[in-house]
Amino acid sequence: MKDRRLILKKESFGGLFVDTAVGRMRFLKPQEYESKKQELLQLEDKAAKVQIVDVTEKGYPLLTDAASSPNSIFWELTKHCNGACADCFMDSNSPKWNKEEVSFSEIEEIIMQFAALGGYYIRLTGGEPTLRQDFFDIVDLLNEAGIEIGLNTNGMFDEKKLEQILSSGIKDIRISLDGPEEVNDRIRWAGNYTGAIRTIERVADYNKTASDPTNPTINVVLMRSTMPHMEYMIRLAHGYEFKISFGLMRLSGRAKIDEMLPPEEVVQAAYEAQRMRDELGLIQGTIRVNYDIFCERTQDGKGGEITGYAPFPFDNSKCPLGTSGLNIDAYARMAPCGYFLNAEELMGEDIRGRDLLHIWHNSPLLKRIRDLTREGCADCDYHKVRCNGGCPAMAYFLEGDISGRDPYCIKDVNISRFVQERKLAGKGK
Repeated sequence: MKDRRLILKKESFGGLFVDTAVGRMRFLKPQEYESKKQELLQLEDKAAKVQIVDVTEKGYPLLTDAASSPNSIFWELTKHCNGACADCFMDSNSPKWNKEEVSFSEIEEIIMQFAALGGYYIRLTGGEPTLRQDFFDIVDLLNEAGIEIGLNTNGMFDEKKLEQILSSGIKDIRISLDGPEEVNDRIRWAGNYTGAIRTIERVADYNKTASDPTNPTINVVLMRSTMPHMEYMIRLAHGYEFKISFGLMRLSGRAKIDEMLPPEEVVQAAYEAQRMRDELGLIQGTIRVNYDIFCERTQDGKGGEITGYAPFPFDNSKCPLGTSGLNIDAYARMAPCGYFLNAEELMGEDIRGRDLLHIWHNSPLLKRIRDLTREGCADCDYHKVRCNGGCPAMAYFLEGDISGRDPYCIKDVNISRFVQERKLAGKGK
C-alpha cells in the first residue's frame, strides 16, 4: 500500500496542501501557509509522511505563471500497442518509433526526483502501457513513492493481469471505448468491444464488494462517428457505475480531419450530456465533455466544486501541462502535451540524468507554453471556467500556430438557439 503523504508546497500565491490519503488538495493564502507549515512541523502522526517543499531554499524563485514545482506527470510508457485505432493521436506502432524506450532505472530516477519535489500524481498512458514487461515494477515504484496512479488502457488483457491491476492500488482506471460494437470495432479493431466490455464488467463486479473500490471511467473520442451514440455510451457507463469522459478528437497521428465536429455540434454534445445528467440524476462530475457550457464553476475532478481560494494555475484558465504538470514520452522527452508527440519541432529535451527542478524553471519549451495567448480569448465569457482557453494542439495542426484559435471554439455559436430548444423540449415532456 502507498504511504500517506501530507505535502505542503510554497507557491507565489501562498501554498498548496495535499493529503494523498483522500486525494484532496487545498489552496492556502500566505498567512495560512505559515500556519499550516508550523502545524505540520509539530505533527506527531507517524503514519503520515510529512513533506514541505520550498523551492526558494534550493535557489529557485516562486513562479507566477506556473506552480513552482511539477505536481503531475502524464507519462507515455510505450509506443507499442495491441490495437489498431483509426483515430490514434500518437500513431502507435508506427515504424517511425524505432528508438529504444526509457529503461526502468531511468524511470526510477525521474520518479524519485518528482516525488522529492512534492509531485503526487502520475497517469500512465501509451500505446498500451500494460504491455511493458516491467509495468507492475513501475506501479510498485510509484506506490512506494506515495504517488497516486492513473491508468489509460484499452482494457484488452486477461483476468490475471486485471487482478494484478486491481490489487496494485491503481484506483483511477480509464478504459477506451468508442460506441456500440459495430461502431467501436470499425474505429478501433475487430473484437475490441467484446474484450473491453469484459474488463468493464469485471471491474464493476470487483467494485460491488471491494472495501476500497476503484474510480473507473470510460473514455470516448468525440467525433462524427461517435456523437450519435452519446446516449448509448452514457447509459452503458451508468449501468456499470462508471464515469464517462467525451474528449474531442485531436487532429494528430492517424486522426482524420473529416471526423472533426463543427463548433455547433460541440455545443449540441454539451446539451446532450446535460440532458442525460438531468434524466439520470447525475452530478456533473459523472459525465465530462470538452467545452461543457454547463460547467459553471470549477470542478475538483470528483464531482464536487472547489470552493474559496483557487489561484492560477489551478483556476482552469490554462491547460495544466507546463503550468502544473508535465508530459513525458516513451523516450523521456518532454512534450507540451501528448497530442504534440507527432510534432518533432515542438518536442522538448530528454530529461534522463537531468535536474528536474532546473528543467521545470528553465526549459525553453515550458516557457513558450506558459507564454501562450489565445486569439479571441481575452474578451470571451467561456474562457475562464468552460474551455481553458482551448487546445493549442488543434490550432497548431490546422494552422501551424500554437497560439491560434482552437477550431472547436464555441464563442461564435448561437447558444440562445440551443437554450430555446431545450426549453421547448422540457415543455413537451
